[in-house]
Amino acid sequence: IEMAQTLWNSAAFSCPEDLNQDGFIDSSDVGMGLLGWGEPEFDLDGDGTFASADIGLILLNFGACN
Repeated sequence: IEMAQTLWNSAAFSCPEDLNQDGFIDSSDVGMGLLGWGEPEFDLDGDGTFASADIGLILLNFGACN
């Protein structure tokens, strides 16, 4: 998870919902977020924790990362 958090925080990261930065927003990203549930590392909506709203953002953006 530490490596993923480093990638997620990098300046070159252009698709925040792609938590594992493999170029696709998919179930792997949902799983990764679930591992960090309640933690700030994968917060996508700016509320300070990863929770259901962040899962929603991942689901809304499923597919190839542009």
